[in-house]
Amino acid sequence: MAAVTDYYQSDRFTETGVGQRIYEYALVLTGDKVGTPADLPTSVAWLPDENFVPYDDRLALSDAMLSFLVGDVMLELGIYDGGQAGMSSDCTGQLH
Repeated sequence: MAAVTDYYQSDRFTETGVGQRIYEYALVLTGDKVGTPADLPTSVAWLPDENFVPYDDRLALSDAMLSFLVGDVMLELGIYDGGQAGMSSDCTGQLH
């Protein structure tokens, strides 16, 4: 958990414009914008096509936030476990 806390507190995180990227990807998921590879979170390997059923606004925002704020962080920090369920933590409460 300490590595995740450090990631979220780092300048690198705030300088990426992740909030704007979340918004842009949510627009792709609602069908309000044609997506490009630049819109994708690292943890997502596909763009909607003509058969895609657009998400409602709330689901699009939730999915975009989850992809950027959890999926990408897990990949960057090397803590993605391939989708295996399980939990552990070394959190000492520094986010509270």
